[in-house]
Amino acid sequence: MRKIVIILTSLFWVASASAQNLYNVNGTLSISENGVLSVSQSFVNEGTVINNGRLVIGQDWQNDGTYSSDSEGDIVLNGEEEQYINHNAQTFNNVTISGGDKIFEADLTIEGEIDFSDGKLFSENGARLIVGPNAIVSGGSETSYVVGSLYISSGSNRFYPVGTEELYLPVTLSEVEDTEAVIGVIAHEGQASTIIDNTISAISPDYYWETDLIEGTTSEAKVRLEFRNANFIGDVSNITIAETDDLSNQFEDQTWGSRGGDPGEGFVVSKESLVGPYFTIARLFGVEDRPPVNVLNLLTPNGDGWNDFLEIENITAYPKGVVTIFNRVGNKLYEVVGYDNDEIRFTGVSNQGNTQELAEGTYFYVITENGKELASGFFEIIR
Repeated sequence: MRKIVIILTSLFWVASASAQNLYNVNGTLSISENGVLSVSQSFVNEGTVINNGRLVIGQDWQNDGTYSSDSEGDIVLNGEEEQYINHNAQTFNNVTISGGDKIFEADLTIEGEIDFSDGKLFSENGARLIVGPNAIVSGGSETSYVVGSLYISSGSNRFYPVGTEELYLPVTLSEVEDTEAVIGVIAHEGQASTIIDNTISAISPDYYWETDLIEGTTSEAKVRLEFRNANFIGDVSNITIAETDDLSNQFEDQTWGSRGGDPGEGFVVSKESLVGPYFTIARLFGVEDRPPVNVLNLLTPNGDGWNDFLEIENITAYPKGVVTIFNRVGNKLYEVVGYDNDEIRFTGVSNQGNTQELAEGTYFYVITENGKELASGFFEIIR
């Protein structure tokens, strides 16, 4: 194996050069504008690199020295085999990811552009990919994305090509009012939680996303999640976004604004601004999935603990359900959303017009959700 050892105080590259393994030991290696240094195997830097041209590395990049902050050139990581990027948390201008998978072991900051052409970029040791103010993320596909944390530091619309080891699960944040906010996104493997609200039948068993706000605010920002292999939803018409502020808390329906595709590959966009920081895709209950409501048609509001309110079985499965009560001639006497047999329940007192205790007799109810009737009938009040 041929080995080049650079121990010069200063070495200037004005044209293309290539080697197998390249070592820069305490020297200064400068690649001029329009110059190309192509290293077919590994590059170990223990000196200083000033890159204003193009540096192509085919295997590992071990930077124990300095990659000058004045460098305005490009780095192309094009190894076909697993390629390690081991450096001391430095900043680069333009980086192209191509070939096979890459592993970065310290924070990697981009000031110009990072281009995901081919190959996944895996984070180890909690390393973050940070795209600086006004820098650009381009590319991103099933074969090239970040498996780890990606932070973007500017813009009102931001695209995050992230995913798990097996699945490409990109995220787009739009309408970000604070265009200088530093916001990170990471995709996690596995099911986020088993605690879900009663409008949700199930959440993804395979993945979820997390946002991380380092600086600024996400006020008014909408989130678009692209999903894969989501057969649990049955049909895309059942999908929504669920979110929570802590994995130990309940995931709640964030309400979808638009959605498309199919369970194999599709997207869903939030209707409201994101809160999170944890998000996942969820399957909404359809009426056919939930138990039918059943009204116990006797109310004796005398305080003895029996039939003191109108009990509606399974009503908590319909938190957006509307319960309406009428008298014999069709006058509306009572109406609520979110009837729960507990804090919201009918005890024989009207809430329409003048609040009053209703007389003994027969009354009628209608229960609807989103304009669709769930149940209707009559009940008796006996005092």
